[in-house]
Amino acid sequence: MVRGSTAYASPNRPLVERYRGRTRYPGGPQAALPKGTEMDRQVTVVLYVVAMVVLIVGVDVAFFRGRFWERLMVNVGMVLVFGAFYLRFLGRS
Repeated sequence: MVRGSTAYASPNRPLVERYRGRTRYPGGPQAALPKGTEMDRQVTVVLYVVAMVVLIVGVDVAFFRGRFWERLMVNVGMVLVFGAFYLRFLGRS
């Protein structure tokens, strides 16, 4: 393939496959990928917590008004599920 062809620089191919060892960046192809800043991470965490609170309050109001123990159990369960998703998908970012 020619270096300037569109097939070589196709966005559908992974970055590592596109450059095939011929890196243009010091540190390899991984250095070309933008890293999130600390501010981006904080914004993500804040939005995640806000989404969790909105969901918990919405479920409380819609389904568990006046049922304390059921509400408490469901709230704890939702927090555990949100925590598991956070650790799985956002914890290492």
